[in-house]
Amino acid sequence: MEALESEVWSLAAANRSRLLDRLMANQEADPTVEEAWTAEARRGDEQIESGTVPAIPGASAGKAASRASVNYVVGPQIESAMPRRALN
Repeated sequence: MEALESEVWSLAAANRSRLLDRLMANQEADPTVEEAWTAEARRGDEQIESGTVPAIPGASAGKAASRASVNYVVGPQIESAMPRRALN
C-alpha cells in the first residue's frame, strides 16, 4: 500500500485529480446519506421560499463556506484524518 501511495504522490497534480475523480465515481453511494442530503436540500428550499431564512448570493455564500470549512488531511503515518482549518 505504501508503494502505491508513493507512486500516486509522484504523479502530476492533474493526473492525481483525474485518478481521484475516477475512484470517487466508482464509489457506491449510501442510500441513507443520499436521502438525508435530499431532505436537507428540500428543507433549505422550503425555508427560503417561505421567507424563514434569507437567500444569500452565490459569491457571498462561497466565501462564507470557505472561511468556515474544515479540510481533512491524512499523513502517511496517520491512521485517522486530522482536521485542519482552510487557508481562505
